Amino acid sequence: MPAENIKLYAVYESISFTITTSVEHATVTVDGTAGYGETVSFTVTPEAGYRVTDVKATYGTSGSEFEVTEQNGTYTFTILADTTIAVETERASYSVAASGEHVTFGGLAETAGYGDTVSFTAEAQDGYTVTSVSVTDAEGNAVTVTQGEDGSWSFTMPAGNVTITAETEQLKGCGCGTVGLGAGGIGFLVLAAVSL
Repeated sequence: MPAENIKLYAVYESISFTITTSVEHATVTVDGTAGYGETVSFTVTPEAGYRVTDVKATYGTSGSEFEVTEQNGTYTFTILADTTIAVETERASYSVAASGEHVTFGGLAETAGYGDTVSFTAEAQDGYTVTSVSVTDAEGNAVTVTQGEDGSWSFTMPAGNVTITAETEQLKGCGCGTVGLGAGGIGFLVLAAVSL
């Protein structure tokens, strides 16, 4: 001990923890490290055709969770240990609408998941024939649709709502008429005029 008072100084530095991610079909934007007690902010951007279903910030071998809050698309939590941000996603579903006169659509569901194969039939009413079938997305872009050997149609669901449109035309030379009985039981046939 020296013959005078001494002063002791301690230098502290923040403990830095690592942040890793566990995610499929999405991108997490976050700094890779943060100091003890800091508020960590990050964003999650799903791939086209997917939506986020759950976001967690876990630590330790038991998978304990920090409380994660979300506001306007930004997630935050307070870090106290090495952390893994885990994001769960699922394929998004979009609506399927059908439009056409004198045609009946069969086998259609109201929604379909991104990437699903959507199959359907388009059967013209009596006296009509289907001339074309097309599929467009929400922006009006054409979606490739093919016709199978059995007459059904199919396409791959894009990442957005779609509309199926069937065009029909009336069959020419259709002799449509009504048979009835006149006075005294005499039969007669009324023919409907069909423009060709």
